Amino acid sequence: MLEAFVDRFLEEGRKEGRKEAREESLSQVAINMLKEKCDKALIKKYTGLSDAKIAKLEKTLQSV
Repeated sequence: MLEAFVDRFLEEGRKEGRKEAREESLSQVAINMLKEKCDKALIKKYTGLSDAKIAKLEKTLQSV
């Protein structure tokens, strides 16, 4: 029973890690698109990121 719990816990961790890695990758794509002055609607379409997330990334770029 403990082994099943540990296996489930590890699998959930792997899924969460993949989710975070995917979001980080999409954020980097959005940053690259923002640097190229791409339209925000296009960035949203291709990355699936929210308007708020794109705005946050844009603000981060402006402060660098």
